[in-house]
Amino acid sequence: MGIVYRSADLTEADREEFTRAAFLEQSWPTTVALDEPTADDAVIEVFSYGRASIFRTQMGGMRLVRSMEQVRASTADVLAVAVQERSVGRHEMYGEQRVVQKGDLMINDMNTSYGYAWSGRGASRALYVPLPELGLSNEVIRGASRRLPSSPLYSLLRCHINEMMDGGDQLSADDVAADAVGSATIELTRALLASAYDSITAVQQWMTSCSPGFVAMCGVTWAIRNCLRG
Repeated sequence: MGIVYRSADLTEADREEFTRAAFLEQSWPTTVALDEPTADDAVIEVFSYGRASIFRTQMGGMRLVRSMEQVRASTADVLAVAVQERSVGRHEMYGEQRVVQKGDLMINDMNTSYGYAWSGRGASRALYVPLPELGLSNEVIRGASRRLPSSPLYSLLRCHINEMMDGGDQLSADDVAADAVGSATIELTRALLASAYDSITAVQQWMTSCSPGFVAMCGVTWAIRNCLRG
């Protein structure tokens, strides 16, 4: 799909309204605050990969807040795993606050309240994966969100998200290839969350639901990285 919104294409008077509308069209009910609502450099891009998708936002300072009232009014059927591309993010979820540096991964559970913001020119790349196909409990997702860097697959998923975004024009152009990438992405995300949760039960749950070839690949990657860590 590529670029779905570019504020430079609109008159200054229309930019604030359409920037908010374009953002919410790709997300769920959320309160959006923009530091520079009439700026001409806001861009939103979307690439579909079967049941998964990539959503990239680039704009000036902004803040998103999703309340429990908004959650109850419109539950989400996907989980977001985002890469901070530019600026420094401030994320609050599950009653905890964290700073998200450039290149960091973060989980955004849209079925709970959260806040997310950055100052100045910023950008983020969010991977959306369907919750039913992840097959993981809320406990695993919540626990994993607190310790994502502990997973040996952390860098692998980060690079994968970046490749899906940077190569989106080519990778998503063919439906068969895009579906295959999406399916592999869901399995990789499940593996990351299960390993970050650090639970034998969660990892076994993931292994029984993944294809044998994918389990073997991740097992080798995990073993090599653990050996390198000593």
